[in-house]
Amino acid sequence: MKGKGYVDPAAADQLRYRFDRWAVESVENRTASKRYKQQRIRALEMYMFPTFGNCDIRSAEHFSKATIGAWVNKMLKTKVKRGSKIKDMSPETLWGLHGLLSSVLKEAVVAEPPLRDRNPCDLTRLPSNDDWGIGDDVSSDDMEFMTPEEVAGLVEYFSRPSDRMLVRTADGGRRTAYGSGLRWGEISALAARHARNPRPGEYELRVTRAWKRVPGEERYLGPPKSKAGRRTVEFTVGLWQELLEYGLAEMGKDDLLFHDGSGGRLPYSTFYDRWMAGVAEAKKRGALPQWKFPTFHDLRHSHVAALPSDRHSLTYVQRRLGHESITTTSDRYGHLPEATDPLTRSHRGGSRLPASSLDDMLRARREAAAAPPPEPSIIPEPTYPYGFTMHRLAGTVRWSCVHGCGWAHDENSGLDVTSMRVVLPTGFTGRDIGDALTAQANERHNAMRQRVEDALTEHYASAHPDRQRDDRT
Repeated sequence: MKGKGYVDPAAADQLRYRFDRWAVESVENRTASKRYKQQRIRALEMYMFPTFGNCDIRSAEHFSKATIGAWVNKMLKTKVKRGSKIKDMSPETLWGLHGLLSSVLKEAVVAEPPLRDRNPCDLTRLPSNDDWGIGDDVSSDDMEFMTPEEVAGLVEYFSRPSDRMLVRTADGGRRTAYGSGLRWGEISALAARHARNPRPGEYELRVTRAWKRVPGEERYLGPPKSKAGRRTVEFTVGLWQELLEYGLAEMGKDDLLFHDGSGGRLPYSTFYDRWMAGVAEAKKRGALPQWKFPTFHDLRHSHVAALPSDRHSLTYVQRRLGHESITTTSDRYGHLPEATDPLTRSHRGGSRLPASSLDDMLRARREAAAAPPPEPSIIPEPTYPYGFTMHRLAGTVRWSCVHGCGWAHDENSGLDVTSMRVVLPTGFTGRDIGDALTAQANERHNAMRQRVEDALTEHYASAHPDRQRDDRT
């Protein structure tokens, strides 16, 4: 080869099977976004290449149960930056890295001809949240739900009017019961023209874009997270009045509603410091419990918590949040009527959650308190041992025995392919599709609830027969 001398073709072919080259080629050939590929390659460079970079992808000695286990143990001791603190790598991060490594090795297994007999990652046991433990200053829940009263209290401790408006728009705040439930990238990309009053008494936010990030490049405005993310979100007259008081009518149509003070993009890192200061002050003043550690994204979860209690279907929640699949909505929020008690318990007596004022909501709660109590249930609050990462068990919901005996029951409806089939009538319409998906999601949720109750009842009868009735709540 000119300029390089003689290059042995066999040697060049051997280099192709070196892990660092194989892994990068594996990621580059995936049908995914540029950002996805850059993030995975960065993860490979930071956490895998130092250990496996020069290894042969075909070698059973280089990649075995023992070597994968040693790498996992090394990751357990790895420190990563989480926010402004340096902490141990979280179980969710390790699960994601392990899933990436497994996907690269799997390609060697399914190659033609096969380069490996099996994937050693399948033999590795990864620690769960229960094995890991958790510090006193960290919440163990993946989602932190706040009541409307807590959000209203939190809003008052932001010094900037723009921050107060931002939080109210994201969740609801004092004068509106719902708000929008938008993601950070969506809400920070809203321009004045996206807040509309198309007809008397109707108010909406049009979500058409979001801030996107490619490592090493400037952020840019692109489409939302998925096709379903392009949506119209209705909101109340109370929020519309607040937007007008905020100065909406005086803004140019392309002006950002929430910006950095000079009209540019508001970085999350900038707002994060003010968010943490507001949370700390709200705790100090007693407006927020000390044991809650909400993030800005938890405003979205708290927003959703009120929707099922207002007799909204899962299809409505899916469309409002911009989820591509109703399965995502069902798996992530299907347990809310039980998991958010007492957030929604007071609404089961039949009274609807008003969408205009906190005073109306509090009055409705007082009326609901006098209603007959809901049917007892032995189902405790669930946890998410694998989070929502790339791992094959991501989305698993776990119900553990409240007595600490170690027993747990797991459910993951995303793995049940047969339950995802939908039967539609001849000549079906869009409404038929929505009704069928809602019926399917409700059926799956009810079936899952029954399985969990049956499993808990059986466990209590065998392990805690003397406490079975006392634990009903």
